[in-house]
Amino acid sequence: MKKNSRGFSLVEILIVCLLLSVVIIGCFYVLHAGFALMEQLRGSVIALNDAGSVIENMRNIDPISAANLTAIYPDGVVVPGFNNLESESVIVAYEDLSADPIKLFITVTWQGQGGRVFAEKLVTLLTKK
Repeated sequence: MKKNSRGFSLVEILIVCLLLSVVIIGCFYVLHAGFALMEQLRGSVIALNDAGSVIENMRNIDPISAANLTAIYPDGVVVPGFNNLESESVIVAYEDLSADPIKLFITVTWQGQGGRVFAEKLVTLLTKK
């Protein structure tokens, strides 16, 4: 009896299907992780832009003095008016108000996908006019 061996066996087809499914699931995982990272980076860019906006507003205070800064931006209090990100809060803190330049700490926190909390901190110096 001569055996005709054309085509693939059921076992070979199942092994190929298993391997393809592992590769496809891996590709979807990489795409999902990439999109999550993109969303986190988008939030970081928006947070840093908001912190930069606070710094620019502080530089426009005339004259820049400890009394004027703390009147408009109290130390450790959430700055109102920022809602570009979910549950966003912008907090300004000072190291030493009597120094020149004044060292500023601007912290932006927000809630990302899945309820995870993210934060960006910007440190800069502000000189008195």
